[in-house]
Amino acid sequence: MDPISNLQRRTIFALAGELGMGEDLLHDLVFDVTAKTSIRELSSDDARAVIRDLNLRGASRPAKRRASSTRQKAKGEGPQHASEGQQRKVWALMYQLQQVSPGAAPIGDRLCGIIKKELRQDAFPKDPFAWIDYHKCIKLIDILKQYVAHAQKKEAKKHG
Repeated sequence: MDPISNLQRRTIFALAGELGMGEDLLHDLVFDVTAKTSIRELSSDDARAVIRDLNLRGASRPAKRRASSTRQKAKGEGPQHASEGQQRKVWALMYQLQQVSPGAAPIGDRLCGIIKKELRQDAFPKDPFAWIDYHKCIKLIDILKQYVAHAQKKEAKKHG
């Protein structure tokens, strides 16, 4: 029996978030569906059952999408996740922003703050892209470009 994959775990949390479920409600649902007390204990089959149940409860996201390539499947990417290239671009913009406008917070925390403020999406420094899909990442890149441009203008006024 295969253990739950990272993609399945993320899907469960994303679908629960779309339904407005807190952790307690999610864990109650997992117990009701699988009789297991932790999401970590789920098998791949258990995870599919939980995802199916969440979808039946009205989440708008399809339960399972096929990755467009083997590389994407291996890296946990797909239509519902930010691509590796997008993630590199975000980090490059963050380092550029840090250089132009140094902040007191670590760069990962700063990125999470921007994601929470601008996308109204939870983000954690350990994996800030966990809940960001391809289209939201495009928006995030545009927002970061604006942050960098604003910081550069501010710096130019300061020195000009």
